[in-house]
Amino acid sequence: MNKYFTKVNFPVILDSYQIIGLQKAFVNTINGVDYGVKYFDVTTETNFWSILPPEYHSDFYGRFMHVNSFLPPHIDDKDLTAILFYFSPDEFRTQYYDILDPNHSYQRPDQEKGLVFNHSGLIATDSFIAQPNDVYIINGSEVHEVMPVDYSAAKKFDRKAIRLSTSKYSYQEVVNMVDNHLSNK
Repeated sequence: MNKYFTKVNFPVILDSYQIIGLQKAFVNTINGVDYGVKYFDVTTETNFWSILPPEYHSDFYGRFMHVNSFLPPHIDDKDLTAILFYFSPDEFRTQYYDILDPNHSYQRPDQEKGLVFNHSGLIATDSFIAQPNDVYIINGSEVHEVMPVDYSAAKKFDRKAIRLSTSKYSYQEVVNMVDNHLSNK
């Protein structure tokens, strides 16, 4: 099994959503514009919670994720695992890495537990490019980067997804939880 991500066959169509408010942002502001990732509290009218057994819902939190720039190699701040429902994935690759030298990392002032890594201490491993309506379980405790497929494209990047995250369950536990739940439906 892939230790970084798993694509899940789960039909979901996001009919509508309402952003309630900003939850957390990891951004760099350039000329008054925030570049990076923002997480928002969100309400939706869709079935995305049904990917999980009801008894585990309280161990996850749902949020709207908006990425408008590359995200450098990092370990997620608090989330061990996330389930991502991509409804507007744009042209981004999620690239995973193995750590060659842990001394090539640092912590941003807005991070509590996460780390950012320099490429010089990493080796690229596996990656994926999400398509609209794809669902992936990702391992937030492994180093990963979100980067445009084509850096030369002169365009505004706009990646949007609903994210169910947990700081309680490991990637393997969530993969097993979702597999067992969906196979019993």
